[in-house]
Amino acid sequence: MTGSRELDDPDLDATARRELLEETGLSVGTLTDWRLVNRYEIWAEWRSRYAPDVTHNVEHVFAFQVAEQTVATLDPAEHVAQLWLPWQEAMKKVFSPTNRDAIWQLPKRVLGHSGGA
Repeated sequence: MTGSRELDDPDLDATARRELLEETGLSVGTLTDWRLVNRYEIWAEWRSRYAPDVTHNVEHVFAFQVAEQTVATLDPAEHVAQLWLPWQEAMKKVFSPTNRDAIWQLPKRVLGHSGGA
């Protein structure tokens, strides 16, 4: 999921928590700022969601770990379904290269080892 910082968000942690709650309804778990920042050109098909002069986006990567699989309460304007997958399968489902990279890093960052690909 992605989102934008709002004027009343005191910091990026608050932005991540607000976006997580708005889009998934999830609030019980551990949020971790990976201190990973990606800057990329916004694909043409998504440009209409931004101001006309905005061509690039800056993404701050956070992880949210839950104790067990849970059903998210999705915002229908943002998402149509949820699916829990092993990280290797999740990598194959996403179209964003930065999302794929974040998923690839899960074994090392969460489990403390490289999981192989």
